[in-house]
Amino acid sequence: MARAPLVLETHGKITRKKVNGTPTAFTRYRDADGITRKVQRIGRTLSEAEQNLQHALKTRHIEDEHAALSPDSTVDQLIAEWLDEARSAGRYAAATLRTYSQRAASTITPGIGSVRIREATVSKMDRFVKLTTKNHGPGTARTVRTILVNAFELALRHGLVDFNRAKNTAPVPATKSTPAAPSLAMIRDLLPFLKAHDAALIERGRPAYLHDLIGLYLATGARTAELLALEWPSVEIGTDVTKVSIEATLIVNEAGKLERQKFTKSDAGMRRLTLPPAAALTLQERRAASYCPIVFPSSTGTHRWPHNLRREWREAVKGTQFEGLTPKSFRKAVATLLRDDMGIEAARDQLGHSDERVTKAHYAQRLADAPDATLALEKFFQSAE
Repeated sequence: MARAPLVLETHGKITRKKVNGTPTAFTRYRDADGITRKVQRIGRTLSEAEQNLQHALKTRHIEDEHAALSPDSTVDQLIAEWLDEARSAGRYAAATLRTYSQRAASTITPGIGSVRIREATVSKMDRFVKLTTKNHGPGTARTVRTILVNAFELALRHGLVDFNRAKNTAPVPATKSTPAAPSLAMIRDLLPFLKAHDAALIERGRPAYLHDLIGLYLATGARTAELLALEWPSVEIGTDVTKVSIEATLIVNEAGKLERQKFTKSDAGMRRLTLPPAAALTLQERRAASYCPIVFPSSTGTHRWPHNLRREWREAVKGTQFEGLTPKSFRKAVATLLRDDMGIEAARDQLGHSDERVTKAHYAQRLADAPDATLALEKFFQSAE
């Protein structure tokens, strides 16, 4: 009666003996292709030869000529493989991949990049994430943990680990912050200030755009990269109504170059907004004077870098009552105003969020006034009669 075949990727009885005077351990192993082969290892003693054989058998199912990774591969190699797979699958935006690549190189590589996959235990990675939180802050630590969780998910799929060890590390605590939006009175003071600031620049022969751009922030609640990506074909200037379609954003690609991405941060970000009359007039005037397809171009007619805008903004408001505001402050102002006047759903849709919880938590300033409960509270002071 024929011997029953071994179960796939298992071995038979291990035999130890000296072969030509060399301590040797050998066995039969049924590989993933169904073929049973003899596997042997040597050592200084028969016990060491068996230990060497046992180690080889544990990793044999992935040690073929096509395998890119093994349990002896490093965390750096695992992350590189995951990033390559993510790029080819188009799983992330270019800017996100760039962030992951940079964070892996700057933080994970010097930390645990040379640790082998089999050595990367839950406790080792948990200590590393906590140390990253302490040294670099929770934002960096969350990104690092996300990279490790995704990379070890790949390791799990390749059979290199029995479970996703990174997923079992403690989550990085979220930092709580209260959205702070400039008041309506402050904004009403700001716009004339910016108009005078721009006029002074123009008088000196320099280009000026802050008044118009901040006005469009307030008219749309759009993100900086969305407004700077805006081109005239996306602007519908009508006799009575002017609309802008937010359908692109600026990103810094993996090569470090500014690029116009023909979609927004999320599907909810693709939206068509109707402008209030003051902003519509501003765009009409800019359209008449435009010399290129970009609504807010740089001095060379290219897309303006967001960090240049932020630098010019800081210089404009330095030493004034507006110092400390950022372009994102106006997005928060829009969220707060619409929440109060039209409801949180209107604020969510205007800002391009898919979930109103994001609008509530990070953009709409919390209400300072509690509901008017005077009629209810008056009952404490009424007589029993």
